[in-house]
Amino acid sequence: MVWAGGLRVVAVFAILGSCGGGTTVSQSETGNFRPGEAAGETPSQRPIANMPLIWADVRQVQVLCLINTSRGVDAGALHRGVCEHARSTIARVAPVPVSVVRLGDPEVLKPDTVTMLVHVAITGNGAERLAALTVRPFRNAPNNGDQLFGAAPRAVRAGESDRTAIAAIAPALTAAITDALPWKVRN
Repeated sequence: MVWAGGLRVVAVFAILGSCGGGTTVSQSETGNFRPGEAAGETPSQRPIANMPLIWADVRQVQVLCLINTSRGVDAGALHRGVCEHARSTIARVAPVPVSVVRLGDPEVLKPDTVTMLVHVAITGNGAERLAALTVRPFRNAPNNGDQLFGAAPRAVRAGESDRTAIAAIAPALTAAITDALPWKVRN
């Protein structure tokens, strides 16, 4: 801990391998958990005062997906399936409207909007395809810096087709969305 200009600065260093295979970063270090919250408390139980500032006064949530495959950026059935799964998962719990937007949509820049950035990268061929995904909220507002990180990256076997990839990605995507939202997602 260092004091700089009257401010307390805490440096966190993660040394891989120091704990027999890696270091785990707690939610308090990612900004998704606030000191003083009960360990078993879920995001939906959190008082609004403790919600990350990125979610304050939000009037809509949008989903923006980027799906990279060995064929390049996917804009077809795989993209639609992943985006629709994300939209419907968020819409089940969000108290505001939820919609899907495309890259370049100016709606992303509205200050009363949080855009959930869903990035999926699929590598490999055939049954060996692997999908890595992450979800992070973005808001074009001065308080966007309150939440620097989103959900931890996840990886799943994607299967041979886009249909099997969507089915394989869905549970991991739901878990990532649950981690990134201030509201609890229920199955």
